[in-house]
Amino acid sequence: MKNFIYALLTACALVATFATGGFAATDFSDFEKSLMNEPAKTSAPENASADNAGESADSASAPTANSADGINEFEQSLMNVPSEMEPIYSIRDQLFNAVKKKDTKTVRQEMEKLNAMQTRSVIPIKNIERECVYNELGMFDDWLEMLVKYYKTVLDTDRYDENPTIAEKDGLSLFVMKSLDAQDTSKTFYSSVATRIQKSKLPDKTRRKLEIMLLLRDAYKDRETGKRVLDQSEEFVEKYPDDPETPWIKHTIIGPLSRMDILDYKLQRRAEFKEDVIQKKLYTGGLGFNFYFLMGGFGLGFDKLYRSDIYEADPLPVNVELYTQFGPAVISLELLNAGVSGLSSIGLGVGFVLFDSRYIKIRPYASVASVSMSVSTNENSLTRGGAFYTLDNEESSDFDGERYIIAANVDFKFITSYLFLSSSKLSSFSLVGKFGGSYLDIDNDLAKGSGFEGFVSLGLGIFFW
Repeated sequence: MKNFIYALLTACALVATFATGGFAATDFSDFEKSLMNEPAKTSAPENASADNAGESADSASAPTANSADGINEFEQSLMNVPSEMEPIYSIRDQLFNAVKKKDTKTVRQEMEKLNAMQTRSVIPIKNIERECVYNELGMFDDWLEMLVKYYKTVLDTDRYDENPTIAEKDGLSLFVMKSLDAQDTSKTFYSSVATRIQKSKLPDKTRRKLEIMLLLRDAYKDRETGKRVLDQSEEFVEKYPDDPETPWIKHTIIGPLSRMDILDYKLQRRAEFKEDVIQKKLYTGGLGFNFYFLMGGFGLGFDKLYRSDIYEADPLPVNVELYTQFGPAVISLELLNAGVSGLSSIGLGVGFVLFDSRYIKIRPYASVASVSMSVSTNENSLTRGGAFYTLDNEESSDFDGERYIIAANVDFKFITSYLFLSSSKLSSFSLVGKFGGSYLDIDNDLAKGSGFEGFVSLGLGIFFW
């Protein structure tokens, strides 16, 4: 009788259990429900990750939960966590709970714990997970610190062992995977957070630096982004030269990005070495053109040089010099007025560079030239043999006189630049002066005389060297 009553009670309990949905009413957590009802994608967008610059340890894929087998595999992995990883997963779980509650203080504390547990053989939290958490909670200062540290160490291949143990396949990693899946991969990552950063209350220096770090991931994939990062980095180091990251930004960001555009890089390198090129090319060869617009002088022994009652001296308005330089030696060809008005000469000279510097060049020379006289008729009308003449023409004699010149040129090179796109050829624009003296002898229909004269000329010149 007792056995019959026990069997009856057992049967009733079983019927009641199935009738009320007993086992089916198990209270699953939100995380478990998300695994069953919201299958996650298997990979994250490449250009959305802070670790796309090459950190192999952070390239491990997020958990796959798009099938019943995937769920079983995930659950099985949780059951088989090595004992040394249990504290890590416990802290990761607390971190994930703090993220859901938007408790930034606790998030920061748990992050510090995980960072302290990182070794060469164990990675408690990946950079992409840190980034997603900071982005989700708007922890921009922490985000910046993480990015700077990441980019400074990204090329350090000795940070981890060949196959380190990576904490993964838990609630935090699934949260990260979902965050990445939600990003718009058709745009740069920075565009998705730009508005929040610009509207934040970050100091200008922090905001600028964070923008550079976030844009950097796309700088080598998109030319415009690369140019933008370069411009913003140059502005940053100019505005904040004392920032501790400024030397690193110059070397690691500005340096490589400036070399992306070959022409820009070449022009930048030319500018950097311009003074060195100038110093190396002093006393070397080149080709110069000088034009003299202001001239004057004096003469001794030329009192009756020409008929001043009929003619007036008519000096050339512009003097010209062409010279070529071979090392310090110079050969010149010049059309030059004498110190006596109306006399001019064309001659060949030989000289040398006595002094050459960044701005000043002194070039003495000696020249042998042929002399000519240029006159115009007097304003008064002339009467010859009872006839009335009005001479309104200008006259010049042949170059049949002789002139022996000793002079010096002084050039003030006020502009020196590269010649077109060359990195070794230069051009200098100069204020040029010439002064000296000569012995001059002329005898023709217009002028006759000989003596000594001194002269000075001022003008502009250009020298290709």
